[in-house]
Amino acid sequence: MTNKYTPAVVAELRAVGTLTYDGAVAFGEKHGIPFRSVIAKARAIEVPYKAKVPGQRNAADKGPLKADLIKQIETAFGISAPSLAKMTVPDLTKLAEALG
Repeated sequence: MTNKYTPAVVAELRAVGTLTYDGAVAFGEKHGIPFRSVIAKARAIEVPYKAKVPGQRNAADKGPLKADLIKQIETAFGISAPSLAKMTVPDLTKLAEALG
């Protein structure tokens, strides 16, 4: 098993400054190293790592929010139905699409 973290790779990782998730992915792709390994190595050699904020999403990429689907369905029926929150997003999407 060869060590992918040669002195040159470690020096390049240190030169990054603060590592981000996207930076770790790009660095890993460039050097053929899994991004999780890059993050772990950065932390081990005390390179600052700024993690992604949990729950970040791009609405255009992920589709409608659950709350928006519930509101759309409730508006279509003219009712308030708190139990809709128990449905899954795919099921709510199907129901919203069926309502037009």
